[in-house]
Amino acid sequence: MAPASAAALSRRQLERKLAVSVGAAARAARLKAGLTQADVADRVGIASEVYGRLERGKMMPSVPTLFRL
Repeated sequence: MAPASAAALSRRQLERKLAVSVGAAARAARLKAGLTQADVADRVGIASEVYGRLERGKMMPSVPTLFRL
């Protein structure tokens, strides 16, 4: 594997781990607060489907959304 390909793969792996970590932290905080995904999504100003993907580690929130979380 070329060094550039290995670096790109490593970056994707790190981004995936970060998304999973952020999602797990968001879920833990939501459950501790006794809120539903829809409650949090409404308070943060995003669609509940988007928040669900975020919690499952399928995506990273934008920086402004991360701050609102």
